[in-house]
Amino acid sequence: MAHIIIQRAFTGPEGTWGLFSLDGHVPECYSLELAWFGNQRGLSCIPPGTYRCRKEKHSKFGVVLRLFGVPNRDGILVHTGNTVLDVKGCIMTGTVPGRLVKRAAVLESAKAKRALFAKIPYDEDHTIEIRSIGGA
Repeated sequence: MAHIIIQRAFTGPEGTWGLFSLDGHVPECYSLELAWFGNQRGLSCIPPGTYRCRKEKHSKFGVVLRLFGVPNRDGILVHTGNTVLDVKGCIMTGTVPGRLVKRAAVLESAKAKRALFAKIPYDEDHTIEIRSIGGA
């Protein structure tokens, strides 16, 4: 079982940035989510907390991590994308933070997801801990 940590680092009107790590080791890649808007579906990142997740195949995004137990939310995935226009509450991976079409972005998303997901087995439950900015 993998313990995945997203340490959020910054949030603003363009989104919420963080770093993915496995079992608390060195960061694997960047994360980008929507900004916080009170956990509203389709508008907000999810609240900090520890959730169960599972690696699975998705018809639109290929291999994803699906989160379970997020309060008042369902369908939360970790998948590829570049800007917050590519998510409706999900979490994206990227190797490099940057800008794309004048928006905050994570770049090389597919490359980051492949590298991260290669270390997370199928057919097991995992945990994903999303930590608040500035701590646990």
